[in-house]
Amino acid sequence: MKIIFIQHNSFLNRNGGSEKMCTFLANSFSEKGHEVSIAVNQKEGGSPVFPLNSDIKVDNIYNARVDQIELLPIVNYSGKNPIAWLVGKIKKKYTKQVNKNKCRAFPDGYQGVYKHNLKKRSEQWYAYLKAAEPDLIITMSTASLLEITYDNTLDIPIINSVNGRPDYDYEDVFGRRDPLEKNLLKNSYSRLSGIQILLDDYDKFLPDTFKGKVFVIGNPFPEVDTTEHVDHQIEKSQYVISHLGRLDNDCKQQTLAIEAFHRACSENSEWRLDLWGTGADRDLIQQKIDELALGDKVALKGFCTDPIAVLKNADIFLFPSRYEGFPLALGEAMSVGLPAIGLGSCSGVNKLIVDGESGYLVENVEAMASRLKQLMNNSALRQEMGKRGVELMRAYTPASVLAKWDELINEIVER
Repeated sequence: MKIIFIQHNSFLNRNGGSEKMCTFLANSFSEKGHEVSIAVNQKEGGSPVFPLNSDIKVDNIYNARVDQIELLPIVNYSGKNPIAWLVGKIKKKYTKQVNKNKCRAFPDGYQGVYKHNLKKRSEQWYAYLKAAEPDLIITMSTASLLEITYDNTLDIPIINSVNGRPDYDYEDVFGRRDPLEKNLLKNSYSRLSGIQILLDDYDKFLPDTFKGKVFVIGNPFPEVDTTEHVDHQIEKSQYVISHLGRLDNDCKQQTLAIEAFHRACSENSEWRLDLWGTGADRDLIQQKIDELALGDKVALKGFCTDPIAVLKNADIFLFPSRYEGFPLALGEAMSVGLPAIGLGSCSGVNKLIVDGESGYLVENVEAMASRLKQLMNNSALRQEMGKRGVELMRAYTPASVLAKWDELINEIVER
């Protein structure tokens, strides 16, 4: 079977959960004898971060000659320098005027620009897919799905792999979706033959335009040998609270983790907090560390090349995300025997952590600091919760996840 994964514009050079999952599936299907390609449309070019089997093609269809009307990004100055503020205001006014002039070429303004650009990219995808003639397309984001279905008549089965809670992809949950884009995204769901969601209660977040087959398939977590699980009974001179995630404070809320640690660590000088990851908010997070004078206890460690190795040397996993789908880092932490603390309001997190068994679900920074202190002071509790976390993660072995994907693919293609 010829399968094409479409990862839109975020596969090359990226190291997030979606890219990791795309690599896992592509490698696994390739090893089963399928002909596998990954297609992107990325202006900057580059290469995959995670290792791919040698027989997997990566096609970057970007073409500078494809007509795209690029609007300038509007930047708001957030500092306190009055001169910089004035310069920022002038630049912002100029940017708005340039964008306004570009939009005037279309009767419906910005929406016309959006549809023009989308139409051109869609035509580009159509030509690529017609030539490639795959038996199945798997889109790894709704942006990918939208681009290949907009005003197209492809007669190829499409499965969408949802990386989070479904409504995060097409609704205005975080105030970032234009009404036109929302409607187009909902329409694109009508073109799906099937969809993979991460948790069984996520089906209620699908749009009513979707009429295909729903499969519940979680992300895979590594099977770590028992001898490699964290032993919390070993006494150390230095204990580690770990956090892994891109440096995106709006979602991952690293500053909340720092604040909770600050409140909990006053009586625990042998503990430190390591924050692993890269991202746009590095300076903001470092500013929080400096503000609380935690430079000797909290460290930004950079990109993590081997999460399991890092987590095996930690003692607690702190994960205060505001929203998630099915967090890989959390599952990996639990799979090595780390007790975890997260927010009870966070989707995905509140399904993986069983409150009081494999860790704690809390509602605010005060409760987070309190539970953190409780775990810091009780190695037996860390051992017990870590062991329970390992048991829970056994439901998501790579083999069991792949078996469900095989079932989904066979059912969709044989329809």
